[in-house]
Amino acid sequence: MPIALALSAALVWLAQFHHFREFGLYEDDYWFISEAMGKNLDYLAGRFYTVFTGLPQGRPLGFFLPDLFSFVGDKLGGLPAIYLLGFAIITLNTLLCYRLLRVRTPVAPAAIGAAIFCLFPADTTKILLTHDFQLQPSLTFALLAALAYAAGKRPVAYLVGAGALLSYESGYLALFGLPLLVRPWDRSTPRTLARHAAALIGVLIVVVGVRFIVGEGRATESAGGLASIVPMFVGSLVLGPARSLSAMFYGPLKAIPGWDLETWVLAAVALVSLGAVLLSVGRTRLHTPRREIGQVAAAGLVMLVAGYGLAFTHFPPNALVGRGTSVHLGATLGMSVLAAAAAWLLLSIRPRVATALIACYLAMLVGYYVTIERDFMRSWQLQRTFWQEVVACCSDLQDGTILLYELNPADEPTFIFTNSWADPLILGETFAFPSGWANPPRLFSLTQWLDRIYPEGDHLVWWVPGATWEEHWEVLPQDNVILLRRAPDGVLRRVIGPLDIGGQALRLKPAAAAVAWPPAQLYQPLLGN
Repeated sequence: MPIALALSAALVWLAQFHHFREFGLYEDDYWFISEAMGKNLDYLAGRFYTVFTGLPQGRPLGFFLPDLFSFVGDKLGGLPAIYLLGFAIITLNTLLCYRLLRVRTPVAPAAIGAAIFCLFPADTTKILLTHDFQLQPSLTFALLAALAYAAGKRPVAYLVGAGALLSYESGYLALFGLPLLVRPWDRSTPRTLARHAAALIGVLIVVVGVRFIVGEGRATESAGGLASIVPMFVGSLVLGPARSLSAMFYGPLKAIPGWDLETWVLAAVALVSLGAVLLSVGRTRLHTPRREIGQVAAAGLVMLVAGYGLAFTHFPPNALVGRGTSVHLGATLGMSVLAAAAAWLLLSIRPRVATALIACYLAMLVGYYVTIERDFMRSWQLQRTFWQEVVACCSDLQDGTILLYELNPADEPTFIFTNSWADPLILGETFAFPSGWANPPRLFSLTQWLDRIYPEGDHLVWWVPGATWEEHWEVLPQDNVILLRRAPDGVLRRVIGPLDIGGQALRLKPAAAAVAWPPAQLYQPLLGN
C-alpha cells in the first residue's frame, strides 16, 4: 500500500501538477468552476437545490460537485488550491484502482495498471478542472462500488455505483464486466454475470425513470431516436476500443521530438524511480497459470468495450487531442485492467527485460503528460494576454455590447483551446456590471462571422453562437458592436468605421470614455499581476 500510494502521488505530480500554480481556467471551466469562485454559502445552497430538483442532464452530482470543490478550493487559496483538490481526486482514484487490481493480480502488475489509470494517454483532459470535479468523481464512485462488490457487499456496491450514473454516466459502464475480474471463472460465472448485469440495468432504469418523472430534457428528447442510435452504438463499441488502444502509443510517440530539457529530465526521473519500484516489488518471476492471466485480460477487454456504450453521444469516439478526448473516460478502468494483465504476462516470462520495457513506456507517458501540461500553461498565458488586450481597447462597454473577435485557428494550442464557446461568459465573470443591464457585454470568438449576419427589413439580424444558451437569432445592434482583429504586428486592434453587409451598413461602436467597472471573481486571475 505505501508503495502504491507513493507511486500514484508521484506520477500525478510529475506528469500533471508540478506546475499547478501556472494553470488557469479552460473552456467548460468558465461554466462549471468559475461560477462558484468568490461566492458565499447561499450560492452553494442554491445550487444544491437547483441541481437536485432539476437533475440537469441527469447528473445532479456532476453539476453540484464542481461547485462544491471550486467553492472549497477558492476559500482555501484560490485557483492554485482548486488545482490541488483536483490533484487529490486523481491520486485517490489511482490508489483505488490499485486496490481493485490487487484483488486479482500481484503487486507489480497492479501498480502498473494503476499507473496506466493515472496516465491513460487516450484521455488528455485530466488537467481540466471540470474533468477532475465532474468526470473523475464518476470513476471514484465506480471504483468504490467495485471494491464493495469484491468484498461481497453487493447492495452497497449497487447503491454506490448509482453515484457514478449521477456524476457522469460513462464511469458506470465498466462495472458490467466486474464479475469477470474479481474472482476466477467457474461454471457459475455466466449466471453471476447475468444477475450482476440485471442489477446494474435495474439501477439504470430507476435513474432514467426519475429523470422522466422530473421532465429532464435529455431523457425526454432521446426517447424517440432509438432507431438512429443503434448503428452509432455498435460503431462506438468497435471504433472506441480500437482508437484508445492505438492512442496508447500514437500520441506519446509523436510527442517525443518536441520534448524540451525539463521534460527529458522528468521522464528520466520517472524511468529510474519506476524501474526501482518495479524491481523492488517483483524481483522473482511470477509463476502464474496463463489461464489466470487470460481471464484478467478478457475481463479488461470486456470492461474496455463496455466503456464506450454511451460514446454514441459524441460519435465517432475518435478524438486524440482536446476536450473531446473525454469520450474515452469510460475506457480508463478497462484499459488499466488490460494493461495489468499484459504486464503480468511479460513479468512472468522475462521479469528484468519486462521491467525495463515497462519503466521506459511509463516514463514516455509521463513525458507525454508534461507536453500536455505545457499546452495548458501556454493556453492560460495566451488567455491572460488576450483579455488584458480586450480590456485595454474596449473599456467603454455598455449594456448590450457585442464584441466579435476574428479568430485564427492556427494560433490555438493543440490540447486545449485558448478561445472557445465559453468566451461570451468571461466579461460578466470578470467585471461586476450593473445588475439592471438586460444584456451584459458578450465576446464571441469566431473564424467566420459575416455568414451569420443577414439583412431583415431595415435592420440586421445574426445567428448567435451557442454557449449556456442554444443558438438563436438576435437583432444586431447598431453603434454597439465592436470588431476585433489581430494586426500583422500581433497587436489586437479595434476596427473603425461602418461595414457593408448585404447592402446595409453596420455601424460599429465608436470609442468612448473608459469606464472602470468593479471587479468580479475572474478579475485577479485574468487581469491581475
